[in-house]
Amino acid sequence: MIDTSKLSLDRELSGFLALETGFGTLAGFTSAHSIGLLGLPKASQPESFSDSEEKRATASLPQRFRDMTPAGSVSFSLYARPSGALGTPPAEAPLLKAATGIETINAGASVVYTPSIQVPSLSLAYGVGANLTQWIAGLVIEELKMSGGPKGAVRLEASGKCRAVLSAGQSETVADSTTTVLNLAAGGAKLFDVGARVQVGAENNAGAGYAVTAYDENADTITVNPALPLAPAAAAVVKGWLPTHSLPGQVLTGRVCPVLIDGVELPVTEWSVSLSRSIKLLDNVVNTVDSYALQGYVADLRTVKASCKVFFEGKHLAFFRQAKNQARAALTLGGGAVAGQKMLVNLARCEVNTPELSGTAPLELPLEFAAFASAAGEDEIICTYQ
Repeated sequence: MIDTSKLSLDRELSGFLALETGFGTLAGFTSAHSIGLLGLPKASQPESFSDSEEKRATASLPQRFRDMTPAGSVSFSLYARPSGALGTPPAEAPLLKAATGIETINAGASVVYTPSIQVPSLSLAYGVGANLTQWIAGLVIEELKMSGGPKGAVRLEASGKCRAVLSAGQSETVADSTTTVLNLAAGGAKLFDVGARVQVGAENNAGAGYAVTAYDENADTITVNPALPLAPAAAAVVKGWLPTHSLPGQVLTGRVCPVLIDGVELPVTEWSVSLSRSIKLLDNVVNTVDSYALQGYVADLRTVKASCKVFFEGKHLAFFRQAKNQARAALTLGGGAVAGQKMLVNLARCEVNTPELSGTAPLELPLEFAAFASAAGEDEIICTYQ
């Protein structure tokens, strides 16, 4: 029979997001880093293997070699959630800073996100009940997409590469554990990766968790740091540690977020803005400290695009001429009805691509825009919470 108490249910999901102090150094999470994930993040980091090239008078493959662990791929989504207080960053602040580069806090007025050449890395953590906790270290955002419309809430969808995907399950201690080496029930050591954060019984290192520094699958032990105050008795539950989840602010609904072109509202059925960054991964190196190949990254060219869809009216033929002339316009997306709960995405210099009509009755006109920076650069997109 399946033990249903050991199943993981997505309704038990809680997530946390924080900037790293150094690439790949897992952030110290607190309740203030809570985010509202819209589903389980997709985090994949398959191991890489190379086949042996030795010839042994047989058609059989003699063996294969494990390579350095390559970079992982991660994607997740959440709603825009302004803080509700002017000058206080939103819940998604770490993501916006990781995608753009610069966060400017204007006390009592606004929080502004602008592009820069360098972008920081993130740590992402999430748990599904007590049986699954995962941490993403060294997460670099390659694309951030913001979208809205007349239904639902404004969404943020992010994807990128990471240095490590770490996991922790749930086990319990058996006799003779020490303050640093935990003897676990049979098979327990396989459930905890080096670098994961755990709690032992009620002990959680004053809200920081204990780092797993080693494991021994044969002895079914894990080593933790720092040391526990006391050696745990048998049957103490060992599981992944995360802080208490507490969502700040209010979700921004799509119905209060219009699209404006040169200050004039355009009645759209949907809209989106995407910021994409080419990231060069520094991962073709030997690293003897741990098994992870990714040692750093270099952020390269940035692309900002916007799109929206309207019901075609005769006046919209002007967009075809605008595309031909490469005439630029200012595009503003987002909004809000209450001070402290507004998000505005400004693309001051946009060129529309040649549209293509679609649909039957009535006709629809999808519009695609490319955003450009000024001569100074680093200002093709500006995101303001106010």
